[in-house]
Amino acid sequence: MRTHAPLAVLAVMLASVPLAAQEVVSCKPDRTIQQCYERYVTTGGRPVADTGQVTTAAVVTGTARRLQAKPTGNDLSAEGPLTAIRDFLPQVAAALLAPTTGGDPSSLGFKANLPLNDGVLFDWGVTGQLALVAHEAQPFEQLVESIPASLREAARTRLARELEPYDDVSLTGSLNLESRSYGRSLRQHREDISRLATELLEPYGTNLSPQDRANQKQLNFRMRLDALVRAGSANVIAPGRAGAPECVTGVGVGEVRFDCFTPAIQDSIETAISSIAGSTMRDLQMAEQRIRSSGFLHLAQLVNNQPQINANWEYRTRRDVVGPDEWMGTVRYEMGFANMNGLRHHCGQDIRARCLATYVRNRGVKGSLARADRVWAQVDFTRRSAWHVRLPEDSVDLALGTATALALSGGYGAYFGNAEDGENRDRMDVKAKYDFTRDDPIRQNRLVATLFYTRRLSDQSSALIGFTWANRPEFLGDVDRKLRANLGLTYKINQSPQSVAGGNGAAAGLP
Repeated sequence: MRTHAPLAVLAVMLASVPLAAQEVVSCKPDRTIQQCYERYVTTGGRPVADTGQVTTAAVVTGTARRLQAKPTGNDLSAEGPLTAIRDFLPQVAAALLAPTTGGDPSSLGFKANLPLNDGVLFDWGVTGQLALVAHEAQPFEQLVESIPASLREAARTRLARELEPYDDVSLTGSLNLESRSYGRSLRQHREDISRLATELLEPYGTNLSPQDRANQKQLNFRMRLDALVRAGSANVIAPGRAGAPECVTGVGVGEVRFDCFTPAIQDSIETAISSIAGSTMRDLQMAEQRIRSSGFLHLAQLVNNQPQINANWEYRTRRDVVGPDEWMGTVRYEMGFANMNGLRHHCGQDIRARCLATYVRNRGVKGSLARADRVWAQVDFTRRSAWHVRLPEDSVDLALGTATALALSGGYGAYFGNAEDGENRDRMDVKAKYDFTRDDPIRQNRLVATLFYTRRLSDQSSALIGFTWANRPEFLGDVDRKLRANLGLTYKINQSPQSVAGGNGAAAGLP
């Protein structure tokens, strides 16, 4: 006969599974001990494997999921980043920005983030990003304005009809500094967050009350199948069942059917299982409560508020009748007020649960976390290539020399709504920019202000509506609207939460 495992193996196995204590239900005679036990661990009709687990890996992964779910607005358009957050977290993202009033071209953009700092393949201290934005190609307004008035509208229509969908495209490459002090990657903070989770959960890992320990010992004692089943003891195995295949095991006692045992032993098994299930459920509930009350769930917000420094290079290529090509470079700094850097400054490099709770309960920190407000500043440099177009049929020969432009911009963004309803709320962003031109006979200095509202639709998608005001048109001679509106939609394919967190872990049961 095969060797039978002692019930201590079963006790450890059972005590390690999170349970929901329910009313005592008699185990079905034709089910195994393990199947009997699972009757006590079913939660809301879900299988055991789908129940939430409060483990260090699970709560860290849950933090990564909450971070990725935050709406960040649109940073793929001709206007540049429209919100206070440049998002380097998704694997792939797309955005459509279209005008609500005619004239301005719409744009469709895609971006992919490069894992240059995943800690496995690369560890370069930066995150890379490649983006492509296709603008709706339109005839260059200054070219159209140079056509004689009698031919102008017909020429505009003819030129627009000849344009292809991708005759005005921007290609962008970006690098974002990523370290413990900069960047919104959770990976850089995994050790601190894991240590906090371990500290908070440690008391509930194997802690059993004296009565629960007594019940477990009783179960171990009563069910020493290693000896008693093999011996076919009448005090344990039901009469006539000692040699039945369903009453022996070579792996664990969980394989043995419930009706293999005498009624008295069946009662002992079910009582012990129910007691351990209740104890484990109480520990699970206390662990969840401690996680919530400690401020641990605010860690995703603190990481989301981390400062970022990124550089951007863009090449915008146009067909000749659409306008001159341009090279653009951008340096950007952004930060939130309550963040991981502030937590480390308050607690030191070795962050403990008590200090975390003190930090997030501070009145100023609570207000900043509720708004998740963020400020940013940006410098843009643009170099326009020389451009020359001849349209003999329209009596046009227009040339422009090279020109440079400098833009200074800044903004503020915040989430709003009832913070108690959840972290992933809508957000509002405002932006102001001043364009300085040099050696450019067609453009002029101007002030531009933008207001954008991001409506969260899901963890992956958001809708946008924006309003832009300018004190004067971009090009000399334009009769441009000073106020215009845009609608947009963004969608992102997130990395797995385990990848963002920088490790492996089951899905977290905490929201």
